[in-house]
Amino acid sequence: MANPRASNTFLQRLIGAAALDTAIYEEVEADRTATGQAFVVVVLFGLAVGVGFLGIAEPGGPNVARAAVVMIAFLAGWIAWALLTLQVGVRLLPTQETRSDAGELLRTLGFSASPGFLCVFGALPGLARPVVVVVLLDRKSTRLNSSHVSESRMPSS
Repeated sequence: MANPRASNTFLQRLIGAAALDTAIYEEVEADRTATGQAFVVVVLFGLAVGVGFLGIAEPGGPNVARAAVVMIAFLAGWIAWALLTLQVGVRLLPTQETRSDAGELLRTLGFSASPGFLCVFGALPGLARPVVVVVLLDRKSTRLNSSHVSESRMPSS
């Protein structure tokens, strides 16, 4: 059964999320089938960060094991941040309009990781630190936007 709210492709959602398109975040939030897509976004983000992390060479060269740990940490962080945001934004400090659940937060926060794909360019010599800094700062803004979208949804009539 097709979801009537899923009008954009996965690629369109990635681009829209990176562009902070509120309509894309609303669509992803409402599409319960998009949780798997959000998981894929976070895994790809983790891979991009892992590859980009290889560009931050230490004595002895790139450390693949450390890059793998960074990748896994991003996946765990996605889940932890969604649950923390749920507890604080929905349970501790809600407004009258606040309506959200863990799935909505996982979906919107997952798609907010899409700008992180640029971390892969950190593997290029001399670009690692600037790319990682810029992407992580952008991630903060997309994560804040996605949390706001999820927590401020008005109930449907």
